[in-house]
Amino acid sequence: NTIQSPARVLSSDVTPSKQQSLMANICQFYNGIAPIISNILGGKQVTVKGLEYTQFLLIISVSISFVAMVICCIFAREEPLKVKPRRINPFKQIYLAFKKMPKPFTRVILPFLFANMAVYQFQIKFTDFMGKDIYQMHANDYDDKSIYQDGVSFAMLCLVVNNACQLVYSFINAKTIEFIGMRWTMLAGYIIMTGSLISFIWVKQKYVYYALAGLIGISQVIFTA
Repeated sequence: NTIQSPARVLSSDVTPSKQQSLMANICQFYNGIAPIISNILGGKQVTVKGLEYTQFLLIISVSISFVAMVICCIFAREEPLKVKPRRINPFKQIYLAFKKMPKPFTRVILPFLFANMAVYQFQIKFTDFMGKDIYQMHANDYDDKSIYQDGVSFAMLCLVVNNACQLVYSFINAKTIEFIGMRWTMLAGYIIMTGSLISFIWVKQKYVYYALAGLIGISQVIFTA
């Protein structure tokens, strides 16, 4: 995340105005396809001789990040700062941004905040939930790390479905909005996410979580768009 955020800003900075939309779509495509690849590697516990699969994943991730930074340093050339810009108070800018916020945005910002809070719990706790609550529920030894790790690996495969649904539905969402409107699309997205997350309380069959993860992915596209 430390690398990704400035890289995304850099993409906007070096891309011509007429290609901004194309660049945003490319970034969104990468955001969808990258977790699919990494979660397949983790879910299938792909490794090489002499390394645990978590160590293998770490080496792959660091290597990709290093290559990405080298590419940025070579191709994203900066212009020298010849004129010192005037000082801007960032807190004042944030205050003015909130003060001048359009009314439609003020209505959507609160549910958007709550939706992000809900999905954050899913993203952070899902693998641990699958390892502890689902896989070890019927195990005699609750300290068996191999059972827990199998649950984490299965959760990563569910996240593959989550990201795949985001990737596919991102092409469909615009048409859905044209057909039923933004308001009803947003309402449907929030209902889907709420129902999916509440069902975690009762669902104990692990394969059902493929479907639940996919539905949450669709709702993520809706409220993010």
